[in-house]
Amino acid sequence: MSNKVLRLYGNDEEISGRCFVAVVAVEEQGQALSLMLAHGEIREVFAHLSEVPVLKSGDRVLVQKTEEGLVVTGRLRVKGEGPRPLARDHSGRFILEAPAGLCLRAGEASIELTPDGRIQVDGKDIHGIAAGRFCLKGATVEIN
Repeated sequence: MSNKVLRLYGNDEEISGRCFVAVVAVEEQGQALSLMLAHGEIREVFAHLSEVPVLKSGDRVLVQKTEEGLVVTGRLRVKGEGPRPLARDHSGRFILEAPAGLCLRAGEASIELTPDGRIQVDGKDIHGIAAGRFCLKGATVEIN
């Protein structure tokens, strides 16, 4: 028995469903608007998968060609870059590491953690409720 493969297409990148690597040429608000393909051609982006992180120009991305257009499916990590910062530890807790700091914001309320150990909580009203002991500790605790 012999197998014969007949090539029915010309340019590999035009095959719907095929994945390839491209470089973000233009981005806006963390989304790629256009990509530079391997041979230097610039093409518009049709969509991004929901799990694609914030992108910047020059990022290398994995792209899938669909009938609708190019879909960005992920960002390739640069050499030495670790995995995404959200992870679970051995006990099942979610750990979010943000070496430059972290800000959680909803409307006029925010909680900010800085790398130097400060935590700032801002809001119109802040409530603390404890079924047991409620403890505030610090070198100085100021109330009003």
